[in-house]
Amino acid sequence: MENSSEKKKKTGMIQDDLEARNAAFLNLMSDIFEEAIELSILCRAELAIFLASPSGEIHCFANPSADAIIKRYTSTNVDTIVKNEGDSPSCSSMSHLQTLTDCDKDRQRDLEAQVEAEKIFSHLLFQYMMDKSLEIYK
Repeated sequence: MENSSEKKKKTGMIQDDLEARNAAFLNLMSDIFEEAIELSILCRAELAIFLASPSGEIHCFANPSADAIIKRYTSTNVDTIVKNEGDSPSCSSMSHLQTLTDCDKDRQRDLEAQVEAEKIFSHLLFQYMMDKSLEIYK
């Protein structure tokens, strides 16, 4: 049986077919959002995930809300980020510091506008997944 790293090595970008890339994106996005919902429910984690599709659409899942997560992220004290992350290889402190330093106000306004547009989508998706999760445990 293949492990995930072997599977990733065999996976390549779908070169010529935008429709196929979008279909694959939506399928994988659904998987990512399902995992995020599980993490959010089981661990009471607050999280926001933003994904840009190959066609340029922005998709978001957030709990409790993307707006709250973005505000919390942008207002977090740099020392707190360093202390909480340590030397995590998946998301280094320097990366966070650089992101906070380079965050420009225009991009933040764009993200906030996109968050507003995605709030309904994320709420409906979350409600659907909660209903689906409840069905599993019946």
